[in-house]
Amino acid sequence: MSKLTRRKFIARTGTGLAAFQATSTSPGRSTPAAAGPARKFYAILSLGRIGFNGTFDQSVELARKYGFEGVDPDADFFARLSDADLKRLLDDLASKNLKFGAA
Repeated sequence: MSKLTRRKFIARTGTGLAAFQATSTSPGRSTPAAAGPARKFYAILSLGRIGFNGTFDQSVELARKYGFEGVDPDADFFARLSDADLKRLLDDLASKNLKFGAA
């Protein structure tokens, strides 16, 4: 009889779980499990948190260019905008499919 080592146990268990996961589906579902509900979170670009000091406009352009879904709001920048400028900014973000992250 061969001795079952911890390494063999983990390998066999992992292989078995992977095979089970690949072949099983939830009852009543015809789509794979990966096609679940829409995500609740989205990726935002937060320049200050990565040590980069840029303008809000720069962060918007970088977020759009590199595929982020949102940007951190800049309260000081927004306070200096007129109502019309703020409306244009919000329309611009919507046209680029960007949202605000948590303030």
